[in-house]
Amino acid sequence: MMSDEKLTKKDILLGHRVGKKTSKRKKQTERALKALEKQKKKKKVEIFDYSALHLLYDAQ
Repeated sequence: MMSDEKLTKKDILLGHRVGKKTSKRKKQTERALKALEKQKKKKKVEIFDYSALHLLYDAQ
């Protein structure tokens, strides 16, 4: 696996499916999937709904 190319989940699972099934390769695949999910989670923008807070602190 090259670190400079952008691997997708599909690519990672394909690599595991067509390669020899060893425990080392299984662990490697699991680590790659975890890293991909972590990267995706980091990139995701958090959306907050502050309307409830605005209503709570509304002076009126």
